[in-house]
Amino acid sequence: METFNFISISCANILGIMMGIVLLIGNSWRWKRNDRENTLLIFMLVLVIMTCVCEPAAFYFGGRPGRVYRIVMYACCTYTFASNLMAAASWLMFLVYHLKGSISRLHVAFVNAIVAAGLLVLVINLFHPVVFSIDPSNSYHRLNAYYAYLAADVFMLIDSFATYLYIRLKGRRLRFFFFWVYSVPVLAGAVIQTRFYGISMIGPCMLISFTGLMSSIQNEMIFKDKLTGLYNRYYLDQLEEEHKQDRDGVYTFLMMDINDFKSINDNFGHLVGDEAIINTAKILRKAVGSQGAVIRYAGDEFVAVLSTKSDIDTDVFIANIKKGFDDFNKSGTAKYDLHVSMGYDVVDLCKSTMDEVMNHIDKLMYEDKTRYYKTHAQRNRRRDEGNT
Repeated sequence: METFNFISISCANILGIMMGIVLLIGNSWRWKRNDRENTLLIFMLVLVIMTCVCEPAAFYFGGRPGRVYRIVMYACCTYTFASNLMAAASWLMFLVYHLKGSISRLHVAFVNAIVAAGLLVLVINLFHPVVFSIDPSNSYHRLNAYYAYLAADVFMLIDSFATYLYIRLKGRRLRFFFFWVYSVPVLAGAVIQTRFYGISMIGPCMLISFTGLMSSIQNEMIFKDKLTGLYNRYYLDQLEEEHKQDRDGVYTFLMMDINDFKSINDNFGHLVGDEAIINTAKILRKAVGSQGAVIRYAGDEFVAVLSTKSDIDTDVFIANIKKGFDDFNKSGTAKYDLHVSMGYDVVDLCKSTMDEVMNHIDKLMYEDKTRYYKTHAQRNRRRDEGNT
Protein backbone atom coordinates (compact mmCIF):
# COMPACT_ATOMS: atom_id res chain seq x y z
CA MET A 1 0.00 0.00 0.00
CA GLU A 2 1.36 3.40 -1.00
CA THR A 3 0.88 5.87 1.88
CA PHE A 4 0.46 8.91 -0.36
CA ASN A 5 -2.20 7.23 -2.53
CA PHE A 6 -4.06 5.95 0.52
CA ILE A 7 -4.18 9.44 2.06
CA SER A 8 -5.41 11.02 -1.18
CA ILE A 9 -8.04 8.29 -1.67
CA SER A 10 -9.16 8.55 1.95
CA CYS A 11 -9.45 12.34 1.82
CA ALA A 12 -11.56 12.25 -1.34
CA ASN A 13 -13.89 9.61 0.04
CA ILE A 14 -14.14 11.13 3.53
CA LEU A 15 -15.24 14.38 1.89
CA GLY A 16 -17.75 12.31 -0.09
CA ILE A 17 -19.08 10.65 3.08
CA MET A 18 -19.42 14.04 4.80
CA MET A 19 -21.25 15.41 1.77
CA GLY A 20 -23.58 12.40 1.75
CA ILE A 21 -24.40 12.72 5.45
CA VAL A 22 -25.07 16.45 5.04
CA LEU A 23 -27.44 15.66 2.15
CA LEU A 24 -29.26 13.06 4.26
CA ILE A 25 -29.67 15.40 7.22
CA GLY A 26 -30.33 18.55 5.19
CA ASN A 27 -33.15 16.85 3.28
CA SER A 28 -34.66 14.99 6.23
CA TRP A 29 -38.00 16.73 5.58
CA ARG A 30 -38.10 15.09 2.15
CA TRP A 31 -37.51 11.56 3.42
CA LYS A 32 -40.73 11.73 5.45
CA ARG A 33 -42.64 11.46 2.18
CA ASN A 34 -42.77 7.72 1.65
CA ASP A 35 -43.10 7.59 -2.14
CA ARG A 36 -41.12 5.73 -4.79
CA GLU A 37 -39.21 8.83 -5.87
CA ASN A 38 -37.82 9.56 -2.40
CA THR A 39 -37.23 5.86 -1.70
CA LEU A 40 -35.01 5.70 -4.78
CA LEU A 41 -33.16 8.87 -3.74
CA ILE A 42 -32.39 7.47 -0.28
CA PHE A 43 -31.40 4.11 -1.77
CA MET A 44 -28.98 5.70 -4.22
CA LEU A 45 -27.54 8.04 -1.58
CA VAL A 46 -26.88 5.20 0.88
CA LEU A 47 -25.37 3.08 -1.91
CA VAL A 48 -22.90 5.84 -2.78
CA ILE A 49 -22.00 6.67 0.84
CA MET A 50 -21.15 3.00 1.41
CA THR A 51 -19.08 3.03 -1.80
CA CYS A 52 -17.06 5.89 -0.30
CA VAL A 53 -16.46 3.66 2.74
CA CYS A 54 -15.49 0.58 0.73
CA GLU A 55 -13.07 2.26 -1.70
CA PRO A 56 -10.48 3.42 0.89
CA ALA A 57 -11.03 0.23 2.94
CA ALA A 58 -10.15 -1.91 -0.08
CA PHE A 59 -7.05 0.18 -0.76
CA TYR A 60 -5.98 0.04 2.90
CA PHE A 61 -6.30 -3.75 3.17
CA GLY A 62 -4.89 -4.39 -0.31
CA GLY A 63 -1.49 -6.08 -0.24
CA ARG A 64 -1.82 -7.18 3.40
CA PRO A 65 -1.52 -10.96 3.79
CA GLY A 66 -4.17 -12.87 5.67
CA ARG A 67 -7.51 -14.59 5.10
CA VAL A 68 -9.56 -11.90 6.89
CA TYR A 69 -8.04 -9.15 4.73
CA ARG A 70 -8.78 -11.24 1.64
CA ILE A 71 -12.45 -11.56 2.61
CA VAL A 72 -12.65 -7.81 3.26
CA MET A 73 -11.07 -7.09 -0.13
CA TYR A 74 -13.55 -9.30 -1.97
CA ALA A 75 -16.48 -7.86 -0.02
CA CYS A 76 -15.50 -4.22 -0.64
CA CYS A 77 -14.71 -4.66 -4.33
CA THR A 78 -17.81 -6.75 -5.02
CA TYR A 79 -20.00 -4.20 -3.26
CA THR A 80 -18.49 -1.32 -5.26
CA PHE A 81 -19.25 -2.98 -8.60
CA ALA A 82 -22.77 -3.94 -7.48
CA SER A 83 -23.60 -0.51 -6.07
CA ASN A 84 -22.51 1.31 -9.23
CA LEU A 85 -24.73 -0.95 -11.31
CA MET A 86 -27.76 -0.61 -9.01
CA ALA A 87 -27.30 3.16 -8.72
CA ALA A 88 -27.31 3.50 -12.52
CA ALA A 89 -30.57 1.52 -12.80
CA SER A 90 -32.12 3.43 -9.88
CA TRP A 91 -31.25 6.74 -11.56
CA LEU A 92 -33.24 5.70 -14.63
CA MET A 93 -36.30 4.77 -12.57
CA PHE A 94 -36.01 7.97 -10.51
CA LEU A 95 -36.14 10.03 -13.69
CA VAL A 96 -39.30 8.27 -14.83
CA TYR A 97 -41.08 8.82 -11.50
CA HIS A 98 -39.83 12.37 -11.03
CA LEU A 99 -40.79 13.53 -14.52
CA LYS A 100 -44.15 11.72 -14.27
CA GLY A 101 -43.30 9.76 -17.38
CA SER A 102 -43.63 6.13 -18.28
CA ILE A 103 -41.54 3.38 -19.80
CA SER A 104 -42.65 0.03 -21.15
CA ARG A 105 -42.57 -3.16 -19.12
CA LEU A 106 -40.13 -4.55 -21.68
CA HIS A 107 -37.79 -1.61 -21.02
CA VAL A 108 -37.97 -2.17 -17.25
CA ALA A 109 -37.44 -5.92 -17.72
CA PHE A 110 -34.39 -5.26 -19.90
CA VAL A 111 -32.80 -2.97 -17.30
CA ASN A 112 -33.58 -5.44 -14.50
CA ALA A 113 -32.03 -8.21 -16.59
CA ILE A 114 -28.79 -6.22 -16.94
CA VAL A 115 -28.65 -5.65 -13.19
CA ALA A 116 -29.50 -9.28 -12.39
CA ALA A 117 -26.87 -10.57 -14.85
CA GLY A 118 -24.28 -8.20 -13.41
CA LEU A 119 -24.97 -9.33 -9.85
CA LEU A 120 -24.86 -12.99 -10.91
CA VAL A 121 -21.46 -12.51 -12.58
CA LEU A 122 -20.18 -10.87 -9.37
CA VAL A 123 -21.21 -13.99 -7.42
CA ILE A 124 -19.46 -16.16 -10.01
CA ASN A 125 -16.43 -13.89 -9.73
CA LEU A 126 -15.98 -14.97 -6.10
CA PHE A 127 -15.16 -18.48 -7.32
CA HIS A 128 -13.93 -17.89 -10.85
CA PRO A 129 -12.48 -14.38 -11.30
CA VAL A 130 -13.58 -12.64 -14.49
CA VAL A 131 -14.27 -9.06 -13.32
CA PHE A 132 -11.44 -8.60 -10.85
CA SER A 133 -9.07 -10.85 -8.96
CA ILE A 134 -7.31 -10.76 -5.61
CA ASP A 135 -3.88 -12.35 -5.92
CA PRO A 136 -2.13 -14.38 -3.16
CA SER A 137 -0.69 -11.17 -1.70
CA ASN A 138 -4.24 -9.74 -1.53
CA SER A 139 -3.63 -7.16 -4.24
CA TYR A 140 -6.51 -6.11 -6.51
CA HIS A 141 -6.33 -6.56 -10.31
CA ARG A 142 -8.82 -5.63 -13.00
CA LEU A 143 -9.81 -8.33 -15.47
CA ASN A 144 -11.48 -8.09 -18.87
CA ALA A 145 -15.08 -8.15 -17.59
CA TYR A 146 -14.35 -4.92 -15.70
CA TYR A 147 -14.88 -3.07 -18.95
CA ALA A 148 -18.19 -4.86 -19.50
CA TYR A 149 -19.38 -3.40 -16.18
CA LEU A 150 -18.15 0.02 -17.19
CA ALA A 151 -19.98 -0.35 -20.51
CA ALA A 152 -23.17 -1.38 -18.69
CA ASP A 153 -22.99 1.68 -16.43
CA VAL A 154 -22.40 4.00 -19.40
CA PHE A 155 -25.17 2.31 -21.39
CA MET A 156 -27.69 2.91 -18.59
CA LEU A 157 -26.56 6.53 -18.34
CA ILE A 158 -27.19 6.93 -22.09
CA ASP A 159 -30.49 5.09 -21.73
CA SER A 160 -31.45 7.49 -18.92
CA PHE A 161 -30.60 10.47 -21.12
CA ALA A 162 -32.69 9.10 -23.99
CA THR A 163 -35.60 8.47 -21.59
CA TYR A 164 -35.25 11.99 -20.15
CA LEU A 165 -35.33 13.55 -23.62
CA TYR A 166 -38.29 11.41 -24.68
CA ILE A 167 -40.36 12.36 -21.62
CA ARG A 168 -39.46 16.04 -21.74
CA LEU A 169 -39.95 16.51 -25.48
CA LYS A 170 -43.10 14.39 -25.59
CA GLY A 171 -44.74 16.62 -23.01
CA ARG A 172 -42.74 19.72 -24.03
CA ARG A 173 -41.85 20.23 -20.38
CA LEU A 174 -39.94 23.26 -19.21
CA ARG A 175 -36.36 22.70 -18.14
CA PHE A 176 -36.52 23.12 -14.38
CA PHE A 177 -34.77 19.79 -13.93
CA PHE A 178 -31.37 19.48 -15.61
CA PHE A 179 -30.11 16.03 -16.52
CA TRP A 180 -26.48 17.04 -16.80
CA VAL A 181 -26.10 18.05 -13.13
CA TYR A 182 -26.15 14.36 -12.23
CA SER A 183 -24.72 12.67 -15.31
CA VAL A 184 -21.64 14.78 -16.07
CA PRO A 185 -19.85 14.39 -12.69
CA VAL A 186 -20.65 10.64 -12.64
CA LEU A 187 -19.31 10.16 -16.15
CA ALA A 188 -16.22 12.25 -15.39
CA GLY A 189 -15.49 10.18 -12.27
CA ALA A 190 -15.82 6.90 -14.17
CA VAL A 191 -13.54 8.07 -17.00
CA ILE A 192 -10.87 9.44 -14.65
CA GLN A 193 -10.83 6.37 -12.41
CA THR A 194 -10.64 4.04 -15.42
CA ARG A 195 -7.90 6.08 -17.10
CA PHE A 196 -5.73 6.59 -14.01
CA TYR A 197 -5.48 3.32 -12.16
CA GLY A 198 -5.09 3.57 -8.39
CA ILE A 199 -7.26 6.62 -7.66
CA SER A 200 -10.82 6.75 -6.32
CA MET A 201 -13.20 9.20 -7.98
CA ILE A 202 -16.53 7.48 -8.71
CA GLY A 203 -18.00 7.69 -5.19
CA PRO A 204 -17.06 11.34 -4.53
CA CYS A 205 -18.17 12.36 -8.03
CA MET A 206 -21.52 10.62 -7.57
CA LEU A 207 -22.05 12.61 -4.36
CA ILE A 208 -21.20 15.81 -6.23
CA SER A 209 -23.90 14.72 -8.66
CA PHE A 210 -26.34 14.24 -5.79
CA THR A 211 -25.61 17.75 -4.55
CA GLY A 212 -26.46 19.14 -7.99
CA LEU A 213 -29.50 16.88 -8.22
CA MET A 214 -30.93 18.00 -4.88
CA SER A 215 -30.28 21.64 -5.80
CA SER A 216 -32.14 21.12 -9.08
CA ILE A 217 -35.07 19.49 -7.28
CA GLN A 218 -35.14 22.36 -4.79
CA ASN A 219 -35.26 24.81 -7.68
CA GLU A 220 -38.29 22.96 -9.02
CA MET A 221 -40.11 23.49 -5.72
CA ILE A 222 -40.57 27.17 -6.64
CA PHE A 223 -42.88 26.02 -9.41
CA LYS A 224 -44.76 23.36 -7.40
CA ASP A 225 -48.02 23.61 -5.47
CA LYS A 226 -47.49 22.32 -1.94
CA LEU A 227 -50.91 20.69 -1.49
CA THR A 228 -51.13 18.74 -4.76
CA GLY A 229 -47.56 18.49 -6.03
CA LEU A 230 -48.75 19.95 -9.36
CA TYR A 231 -47.13 22.96 -10.98
CA ASN A 232 -48.35 26.37 -9.80
CA ARG A 233 -49.07 29.59 -11.71
CA TYR A 234 -45.37 30.44 -11.95
CA TYR A 235 -45.10 27.59 -14.44
CA LEU A 236 -47.37 29.49 -16.83
CA ASP A 237 -45.27 32.63 -16.44
CA GLN A 238 -42.15 30.64 -17.25
CA LEU A 239 -43.87 28.98 -20.22
CA GLU A 240 -44.82 32.38 -21.61
CA GLU A 241 -41.28 33.69 -21.11
CA GLU A 242 -39.75 30.69 -22.87
CA HIS A 243 -41.91 31.18 -25.96
CA LYS A 244 -41.42 34.92 -26.43
CA GLN A 245 -38.77 34.27 -29.06
CA ASP A 246 -39.91 30.75 -29.98
CA ARG A 247 -41.92 30.10 -33.11
CA ASP A 248 -43.17 26.78 -31.78
CA GLY A 249 -45.51 28.01 -29.06
CA VAL A 250 -48.71 26.19 -30.01
CA TYR A 251 -50.43 24.27 -27.20
CA THR A 252 -53.90 23.19 -26.22
CA PHE A 253 -54.94 24.82 -22.94
CA LEU A 254 -57.70 23.37 -20.78
CA MET A 255 -59.09 25.16 -17.75
CA MET A 256 -61.10 23.11 -15.26
CA ASP A 257 -63.07 24.05 -12.18
CA ILE A 258 -64.62 21.67 -9.62
CA ASN A 259 -68.38 21.96 -9.76
CA ASP A 260 -70.17 22.66 -6.47
CA PHE A 261 -66.87 22.69 -4.58
CA LYS A 262 -68.16 25.05 -1.90
CA SER A 263 -70.79 22.53 -0.85
CA ILE A 264 -68.01 19.97 -0.22
CA ASN A 265 -66.31 22.45 2.10
CA ASP A 266 -69.55 23.44 3.79
CA ASN A 267 -70.85 19.89 4.28
CA PHE A 268 -67.63 18.08 5.18
CA GLY A 269 -65.12 20.73 6.21
CA HIS A 270 -62.01 22.22 4.65
CA LEU A 271 -59.83 19.17 5.27
CA VAL A 272 -62.16 17.10 3.10
CA GLY A 273 -62.16 20.00 0.63
CA ASP A 274 -58.37 19.75 0.45
CA GLU A 275 -58.74 16.00 -0.07
CA ALA A 276 -61.10 16.68 -2.99
CA ILE A 277 -58.53 19.00 -4.56
CA ILE A 278 -55.80 16.37 -4.11
CA ASN A 279 -58.00 13.67 -5.68
CA THR A 280 -58.80 15.97 -8.59
CA ALA A 281 -55.09 16.58 -9.09
CA LYS A 282 -54.41 12.82 -9.15
CA ILE A 283 -57.13 12.22 -11.73
CA LEU A 284 -55.86 15.01 -13.98
CA ARG A 285 -52.22 13.98 -13.64
CA LYS A 286 -53.07 10.41 -14.60
CA ALA A 287 -55.20 11.50 -17.56
CA VAL A 288 -52.57 13.88 -18.96
CA GLY A 289 -49.56 11.69 -18.15
CA SER A 290 -46.37 12.64 -19.93
CA GLN A 291 -48.26 14.42 -22.74
CA GLY A 292 -48.29 17.76 -20.99
CA ALA A 293 -48.36 19.54 -17.64
CA VAL A 294 -51.11 20.07 -15.07
CA ILE A 295 -51.20 23.30 -13.05
CA ARG A 296 -53.20 24.19 -9.97
CA TYR A 297 -54.21 27.65 -11.09
CA ALA A 298 -56.17 28.95 -8.11
CA GLY A 299 -58.21 27.29 -5.38
CA ASP A 300 -60.26 24.61 -7.14
CA GLU A 301 -59.22 25.71 -10.65
CA PHE A 302 -56.77 23.70 -12.71
CA VAL A 303 -55.09 24.21 -16.07
CA ALA A 304 -53.72 21.48 -18.33
CA VAL A 305 -51.16 22.45 -20.98
CA LEU A 306 -51.16 19.76 -23.65
CA SER A 307 -48.39 19.33 -26.20
CA THR A 308 -50.81 18.98 -29.11
CA LYS A 309 -52.90 21.11 -31.42
CA SER A 310 -54.92 18.19 -32.75
CA ASP A 311 -58.65 18.17 -31.99
CA ILE A 312 -58.59 14.37 -32.06
CA ASP A 313 -55.85 14.20 -29.43
CA THR A 314 -57.63 16.79 -27.31
CA ASP A 315 -60.88 14.79 -27.47
CA VAL A 316 -58.95 11.74 -26.22
CA PHE A 317 -57.55 13.71 -23.27
CA ILE A 318 -60.99 15.05 -22.39
CA ALA A 319 -62.48 11.56 -22.60
CA ASN A 320 -59.71 10.27 -20.30
CA ILE A 321 -60.38 13.08 -17.82
CA LYS A 322 -64.11 12.39 -17.78
CA LYS A 323 -63.50 8.66 -17.40
CA GLY A 324 -61.14 9.35 -14.50
CA PHE A 325 -63.85 11.28 -12.65
CA ASP A 326 -66.51 8.70 -13.50
CA ASP A 327 -64.31 5.89 -12.16
CA PHE A 328 -63.61 7.88 -8.99
CA ASN A 329 -67.31 8.56 -8.38
CA LYS A 330 -68.27 4.93 -9.02
CA SER A 331 -65.61 3.67 -6.62
CA GLY A 332 -67.43 5.19 -3.64
CA THR A 333 -64.14 5.86 -1.83
CA ALA A 334 -65.13 9.43 -0.89
CA LYS A 335 -68.11 11.12 0.76
CA TYR A 336 -68.59 13.27 -2.31
CA ASP A 337 -68.64 13.07 -6.09
CA LEU A 338 -66.29 15.07 -8.25
CA HIS A 339 -67.34 16.84 -11.46
CA VAL A 340 -65.49 19.52 -13.39
CA SER A 341 -66.43 22.09 -15.99
CA MET A 342 -63.95 22.66 -18.82
CA GLY A 343 -62.97 25.31 -21.28
CA TYR A 344 -60.27 24.69 -23.84
CA ASP A 345 -58.74 25.96 -27.05
CA VAL A 346 -55.59 25.73 -29.16
CA VAL A 347 -53.40 28.76 -28.50
CA ASP A 348 -50.20 30.15 -29.97
CA LEU A 349 -48.16 31.76 -27.20
CA CYS A 350 -46.17 33.67 -29.80
CA LYS A 351 -49.32 35.60 -30.65
CA SER A 352 -51.14 35.79 -27.31
CA THR A 353 -50.16 36.74 -23.79
CA MET A 354 -50.78 34.28 -20.96
CA ASP A 355 -53.37 36.63 -19.43
CA GLU A 356 -55.28 36.66 -22.71
CA VAL A 357 -55.13 32.87 -22.89
CA MET A 358 -56.35 32.42 -19.32
CA ASN A 359 -59.20 34.92 -19.75
CA HIS A 360 -60.27 33.21 -22.98
CA ILE A 361 -60.40 29.64 -21.65
CA ASP A 362 -61.85 30.86 -18.34
CA LYS A 363 -64.80 32.29 -20.27
CA LEU A 364 -65.23 29.01 -22.16
CA MET A 365 -65.05 27.10 -18.90
CA TYR A 366 -67.81 29.17 -17.29
CA GLU A 367 -69.99 28.63 -20.34
CA ASP A 368 -69.57 24.88 -19.76
CA LYS A 369 -70.32 25.37 -16.03
CA THR A 370 -73.57 27.17 -16.90
CA ARG A 371 -74.58 24.26 -19.12
CA TYR A 372 -73.71 21.83 -16.32
CA TYR A 373 -75.94 23.57 -13.77
CA LYS A 374 -78.82 23.76 -16.26
CA THR A 375 -78.79 19.95 -16.46
CA HIS A 376 -78.29 19.46 -12.70
CA ALA A 377 -81.22 21.32 -11.17
CA GLN A 378 -80.47 20.37 -7.54
CA ARG A 379 -76.92 21.62 -7.80
CA ASN A 380 -78.21 24.72 -9.54
CA ARG A 381 -80.45 25.51 -6.55
CA ARG A 382 -77.50 25.16 -4.18
CA ARG A 383 -75.48 27.47 -6.41
CA ASP A 384 -78.25 30.09 -6.31
CA GLU A 385 -78.12 29.88 -2.53
CA GLY A 386 -74.44 30.78 -2.65
CA ASN A 387 -72.78 27.35 -2.86
CA THR A 388 -70.84 27.53 -6.12
